Amino acid sequence: MQEIYKRKLSYSETNRHFIHIDKRHRDMFPPAGETFMVVIDNEKFEATIDSFNRIWLDELWKRLPHFREGDTIVFSKNPSGSFNVTIEE
Repeated sequence: MQEIYKRKLSYSETNRHFIHIDKRHRDMFPPAGETFMVVIDNEKFEATIDSFNRIWLDELWKRLPHFREGDTIVFSKNPSGSFNVTIEE
């Protein structure tokens, strides 16, 4: 498993339930509109990236409300193509 993206969550991300992917890391994720799997705390969620490079995760935030502004989110890519997501507080 390889860490591919790491950054702090902003106020708008935590309140609107999305994660922005910056341009330098965008090619490490699937194309816009393509569904992929995100694994958090051993739970799998479907996610997509929109045309503005945002991963919308409404369902994830409802089930795992411990994401907070200022937390560092870390994406790691699995050999299967899914992404593990962890939080560093």
